[in-house]
Amino acid sequence: MSSLTLTSSARFTDVNSAPSPRCPLPASLPDRFEVGELVQPAPGHCFRPTALNDRGFAIGNLIKPRRFEGASWSAAGLCFPPLPDKPLGEICAENAWPFSAVSSTGLIAGTVGASDDTRRAWASHRGDFGQRFWPNALSFAQGVNAAGTVVGKTLIASDPVLISRGFVLQEAGRPQFFHAPDGGFTDAIAVNDRGTVLLNITGLASRAPRLSSWIWSADAYTPLETPSDCASCGVAMTSDDTVLGFVEPRSGPRYVVLWVNQRLTALNLSTDRKFRPRGLNDQLVAAGSALSPSGERLACRWSFGRGLEFLRDLCPEPPKVTFTDATAINQAGQILCIGRRGAQDSGFLLNPQA
Repeated sequence: MSSLTLTSSARFTDVNSAPSPRCPLPASLPDRFEVGELVQPAPGHCFRPTALNDRGFAIGNLIKPRRFEGASWSAAGLCFPPLPDKPLGEICAENAWPFSAVSSTGLIAGTVGASDDTRRAWASHRGDFGQRFWPNALSFAQGVNAAGTVVGKTLIASDPVLISRGFVLQEAGRPQFFHAPDGGFTDAIAVNDRGTVLLNITGLASRAPRLSSWIWSADAYTPLETPSDCASCGVAMTSDDTVLGFVEPRSGPRYVVLWVNQRLTALNLSTDRKFRPRGLNDQLVAAGSALSPSGERLACRWSFGRGLEFLRDLCPEPPKVTFTDATAINQAGQILCIGRRGAQDSGFLLNPQA
């Protein structure tokens, strides 16, 4: 992939085989994985894994079949290994994702609610705090750290749009809203153990790209370097504030990028693979999905030096399911995957072989 040919102070660095000094090669990468299924869903059910921490603690949601009343479905949060002293597995939400994020210490955050219009932010250590703080607004918890800080967003109806307001809720006290420095809507999607928050801000100016990615730390907002006339969006963040996301020109392909110390580096990927990253670890190894040579979307891993690798090719025996997406990767190199049998999705944990 070549650098963007746009007039801008921000330039992309080609990092296919020679990453920049601020993006070192990972010390080692596992070449083979053992495949373990987290849960075997009953017929008609599906399981969607969502997050994984560095202790190998995985979470996800068991999706139950639609009911006749309103064609609704429900989801029950599950964690692996189970926590016998905490009834987290009993948390259930209609039309919501009760288990969305997990901290390094096992705290869980997500969303509960009896229907589409009653979704409220929830965390294992704070309960249904969305209902307490914003009973008349939709709210979603999307990240949680070891200190118990929760981030997410509220959606407030203001005809003809929904106003998104990102929030941070510290261990004690009331939530604090994020206000876009130049105006617009905010969405807080991740928080690391340093307390840094990853924000995506939708601006209101009609002449500029509407979406941009920022970080918030110590009450200060910092924009992530983005070429002019481009939109940017962050999707994941490491413990040292490195951000994985996208940059998209007004015309042309979307680029998968890293921001290191808020500076921009592009991943060297063929645009026809359409890589969709979902997670990033501190070794700067990303997990997600991409198009195979046959055009099938499959779970993959990306790293400096080795580039894109499909997870099916890293298993000693061909898996009996199709790995369609990788939703998380931790520091040990474990990868959380969605595996599909026919029309049924299930969750798998790929463990590096010794």
